Amino acid sequence: MGRGFWATIAVIPAGWAIYAISRADSDNTQPFFSRMIAKYTETQERWARRNDIHVRMVEQAGEDRVLFLNTRPQEHVELKFPEIMNVGSPYNVPAGSQVNMDKVIEKYQKLAYEDNERKLEALRNNQIRSEQPLDKSERIRKAPDMF
Repeated sequence: MGRGFWATIAVIPAGWAIYAISRADSDNTQPFFSRMIAKYTETQERWARRNDIHVRMVEQAGEDRVLFLNTRPQEHVELKFPEIMNVGSPYNVPAGSQVNMDKVIEKYQKLAYEDNERKLEALRNNQIRSEQPLDKSERIRKAPDMF
């Protein structure tokens, strides 16, 4: 009696066991192999949904970044209370005491324009501080000497 005989004898109970496992236990349950396949298929579908959401979020972030890079900077600075520049009594004003506000307006428009250019340049060079990785050496400070 060789290996072929014992292999044939072993195939009979193995086939019966596989047949018993593959059958449904009752009317409402699926067979064991079907349940295992469904279990792993469900996980793959969940990962596919997650990946799809992630891809959509990255695409939206890219579109937002392009939108911000291609917009014109703000031409002026919004003041909460613009009348603060002209506060004063309208009576008893000596001649020549009023300052021409055009130069002041130009100055603040220039400052706002330079600030916007600096921000756009940082955005173009990907040097926005909030988007950079956290540097632990900047966070850790030495305790002051007490004595």
